Amino acid sequence: MISQVLPVVGTNFQGMLTDKLTGFIKLSMMRKSQQLHSLELFDDSDFFDDLEVLNEGASWRPVNLIVFGVSILRESIILWGMLLLLGKYNIWLALLLVAVLIPQILVAYRIQQEAFETMVTRSEQARKLNYLSSLLLERTDAKEVRLFEMFSAVIARYQKLFTLAQKNVDQFRRKQMLLALIFLTKI
Repeated sequence: MISQVLPVVGTNFQGMLTDKLTGFIKLSMMRKSQQLHSLELFDDSDFFDDLEVLNEGASWRPVNLIVFGVSILRESIILWGMLLLLGKYNIWLALLLVAVLIPQILVAYRIQQEAFETMVTRSEQARKLNYLSSLLLERTDAKEVRLFEMFSAVIARYQKLFTLAQKNVDQFRRKQMLLALIFLTKI
């Protein structure tokens, strides 16, 4: 039972960590943009291409790095280890374990996918966060923000909205975690 509960709880905490990492990366990029003293950099196509790649990847790469990498590794080790140990004694018990673990893995993946989509793409707050970061990281908007010295206001607004969005996603994750735990107790 503990081996079934831990992945669900772990997925919840991994999601929280990836949200914090995503916010940290975006805010770091926005602050770095503020430190640039020249508007000419935004006209440099190589610089702008690098900035675009970083900006686009900042929303999903931390999720891939932390959640999917760790989850796949953890679940694979647990599944194969248990199958090998149980398979030596009772093949039917090993097959029963697979029948129980596969739905659990899918539930854990679904929880993370929903939270990721809510945080990164689906929600109104995610679209606002993308808009605010684009003000500092896209060519035309960054020039205007720099000219009107709006960095502090945009960064403060981003931080406030990110905190609110993260709170909403964390509530969603807790709800999904409880549903997954209830599902486990029914099995």
